[in-house]
Amino acid sequence: MTGTRFPNLAALLAIAAMAATTAAASLTTLSHVKDYVVVASLNGRPLGVSGVLAALGAVDLTALVLAGAAAAWVAWLEWRRQAVTALLRTATGAEAWALLTILVAWFGHSYLGSGVPLGGDTGSHVSRFLEVARGLDAGTLSGWTNYQYAGAPLLWFTGPLTYMVGGAIAWVVRDAVVATKIVLFSMHMLSGWLYFAFLRRLGVRAMPAVVVAAGFAGSFAHLHLFLFRGVIPQALTLVFLVMLFHAADGLMRGRGARWANGLMFGLATAGLIVNHQPHALFAAAYLAVFGAAALLVGFWHWRGVPGLVAFGLLGAAASVAAVLPVVVEADWVMIEPEGALFGVHLPTARRLLNLVLWRNTRTTTGIDYWAYLGLGFVVFGAAGLVGLARRRLRPGAGGAAIPACVALALCLVLFNPVVRDVVFILFFVGILAALGLDWLLDSRLLAGRRLLAAVVVAVADLASTSVQPVLRNDKGFLADAGRMLEQTAPNERVIGLGVLPDGRLAADMGPGGGVESYYSTIQRVAGNHNMAATRAHNYLLTTAQQVEVELSATGALSPETRALLALFNVGHVVCNSPVAYGCPASLQQAETDPVLGRHLTLPASPALFSQRLVQVPGLPDLEKPMLWPWDFENTNYLPRIAALRAALRRVTDAEGVQPGTPTVGAVAVWDAPPTDAGPVIGPAPQVQVRGHQVTLNRVGLQIETNGPGWVQLAHPWFPSTVVTVNGQQVTPLRGTLDLMVVPVAAGVSTIGLQDGTTPIRRASVWVSLAGLGLLGAAAAWLAWQDRRRRITEPQTA
Repeated sequence: MTGTRFPNLAALLAIAAMAATTAAASLTTLSHVKDYVVVASLNGRPLGVSGVLAALGAVDLTALVLAGAAAAWVAWLEWRRQAVTALLRTATGAEAWALLTILVAWFGHSYLGSGVPLGGDTGSHVSRFLEVARGLDAGTLSGWTNYQYAGAPLLWFTGPLTYMVGGAIAWVVRDAVVATKIVLFSMHMLSGWLYFAFLRRLGVRAMPAVVVAAGFAGSFAHLHLFLFRGVIPQALTLVFLVMLFHAADGLMRGRGARWANGLMFGLATAGLIVNHQPHALFAAAYLAVFGAAALLVGFWHWRGVPGLVAFGLLGAAASVAAVLPVVVEADWVMIEPEGALFGVHLPTARRLLNLVLWRNTRTTTGIDYWAYLGLGFVVFGAAGLVGLARRRLRPGAGGAAIPACVALALCLVLFNPVVRDVVFILFFVGILAALGLDWLLDSRLLAGRRLLAAVVVAVADLASTSVQPVLRNDKGFLADAGRMLEQTAPNERVIGLGVLPDGRLAADMGPGGGVESYYSTIQRVAGNHNMAATRAHNYLLTTAQQVEVELSATGALSPETRALLALFNVGHVVCNSPVAYGCPASLQQAETDPVLGRHLTLPASPALFSQRLVQVPGLPDLEKPMLWPWDFENTNYLPRIAALRAALRRVTDAEGVQPGTPTVGAVAVWDAPPTDAGPVIGPAPQVQVRGHQVTLNRVGLQIETNGPGWVQLAHPWFPSTVVTVNGQQVTPLRGTLDLMVVPVAAGVSTIGLQDGTTPIRRASVWVSLAGLGLLGAAAAWLAWQDRRRRITEPQTA
């Protein structure tokens, strides 16, 4: 049996050994060299060969020796027996799957390196995995977080699927960083396996499908996305995209079981939408274009259209819970749903060169994600175009070439700033590459060892770009600071300042997270995913930037800024550089801590009480659209930022905030005060905050007053928040700065805040459950129909 399924077992085992040992050497030896170089560079030490050798240990040297021995084994087998050539030429289906698994695993080994990921948006996603895990610890899938932007929706306004998956894994393994690596590596493997299955369904032979599927999963463009740019949710998008097209081809050409194709298509549709709606919209557009071209050339059949549409609609229905609330409740947060729509722009020569030139860096910045596809991808894709032009592609499989070309052309011009369009470029180039390699094999241009040479060059190219020791082992001081802040100030907010190489300070205004939030939860004025921030966002950012400006200029905070920080319950201002925690010596009135270094401790105020309300109308144009950190450096935004600062000053003046004092002269509210909200005649107000506890999605506060009045909480006003006073639900007022204002009576008042549901959310969940149920029922009905047909057909034959 083994001989039949694995006639080339020796070559396969030798390749597996070489892959395992070289990956181990990359993850140990190279990682230690990288750590030495990073630490030396950050601390200004000279680099030298002696230092590199000193950084290596016995394990490193053992890994190098074993890797060399395994490589020699592979070379010997090929030299004496042409074993590797025979494997490529005659591989069985089982051998093809095994070789694919070895290659894809090797190309993704950098995801498993030691240390923490830092690139791009990674911090936001690791932090969210931790927060979802903390919610699961409390027995709930939390829809709210109190740790970002003073409090914001955790799941509703960003594609929640990745965070549910990553958070669940983090809850199991008890480490959000490990969970991130598991998500990336497992999605990497799945994308390779599924793309291989898709190419085989198109009619591509086993070995071309292996080479191209491995190149698809291991392309530097994908590593660039996930390790350098940190767009972790799109790892799931990649898998769902392949599932979508694989199932669509099965439905349209009658390949595979109808029920399995239908169920996969519906789940892929739902998965894409729930995971990230803009990518789902683009995937639908590319599927429509590819499908239309495939129908016109006769590759897909019209009889499959009804089933495709039906299962797609059921999948869309199953995703309603992640879409409808976003549309209806978008005005509550910073998100602009219309921003997910299509744009068109022509690619520049520089962007096109990014697809064919490799640089071992984060090659693009901002909203551009185009990066090196891979030598084999480009060459074999060009061969596919030549084979198409010469009409030499294999019958059947070649029908996918024209649809792939049409869709690829659209990829080069269709645009949205939050869509990582290189994913779609890779997908369609891969189809052409597989068809091109298949044609080269048919034409005998890659006969014998010429095939081996071509595969070796393509694999070596992928291998060289897959060695990415970008995970960092020198950031432990950040994790320690996060744990310290969580322990010492769990109920206060933190403003973080980065210390730049030239000594300047830069306030953390988001969006993004850092290693401080990988293992601990901190209440931040900044946060992750600013599009989910409440309407207090712009006030928070303006305050953070005001702290940056004043500390940079004078090393001290003005009374007005201290009042603002008290109003937002900011208890700490901390700083960090690339090598240590601590603010510069120019910072006045700073304290020193072994973990936090020099930092400011401020009198925080979780609640401000007054017996009087005053109307200070808010300005909607100041709250939306959302400000980005770089807008503070744009002269075009200076009038708006000045208006925001004036609004902040107007509120602090109207309220008379005194840091460290829980009473104010008045509480500023958006709308006119109720008729009974005038000043209370009696003794001067006396207030004592007896307790304040903040967890992921709940706030508990106990306050004692000697008379009735109003409490302004340092938590954002949000329409779905359930507010209780002594167990009774109350309707809060909206503060001028979009903070919560709650009425209290004399005595001790226990105030509770927690995220509640809304009618549209409840209805959407029921629609999604119904969609999932109908999707399962439709698949079950098709399975029953197919079984019935198999039973009756022999009887009627």
